[in-house]
Parts: sequence; structure tokens; C-alpha cells
Amino acid sequence: MMICPECKGEMKEERTSVTLFREGQPVLFEDVPAWVCVQCGEIWLSAEAARKLDERLAGELKPRRYISMPVVVFAATS
Repeated sequence: MMICPECKGEMKEERTSVTLFREGQPVLFEDVPAWVCVQCGEIWLSAEAARKLDERLAGELKPRRYISMPVVVFAATS
């Protein structure tokens, strides 16, 4: 069992989504293997998963689909 370094809760192996940026544009990776804390939601990637994400981000992207998302300026929120 892996323990969360943030809250000391239990972490479970799951699949999650990770957003990275390439040339200022967000790229959403789905179905990424990760450790997720059941208590606080902290996400940790293995070195192997992080390496593969870096390789995919640097290589040719073959998107399954495209999405749109809202953009909110933090300073403008109340």
C-alpha cells in the first residue's frame, strides 16, 4: 500500500486524466495510470508514466477527439 505524502491517506492505483501544455496549448491525456489518494485526491505518477507522457507530448500527437473548455482569469474571480 502506498501512503499519500500530502495527507498520509491511502493511495490506490487508478486511471486518471492529465493536462499538459505544448506550445502554450493544453493537451489532455486520458487513461493515465497513477496513484490517487482516496482521502485528498492527490495524484502521483510513476517515473515510467511521466516519461511516457513526456515522450508523447514531444512526439506526433494523434488526438482521439477535440474538446473546448472555458478559460477563467484567476484575478477576476471573487
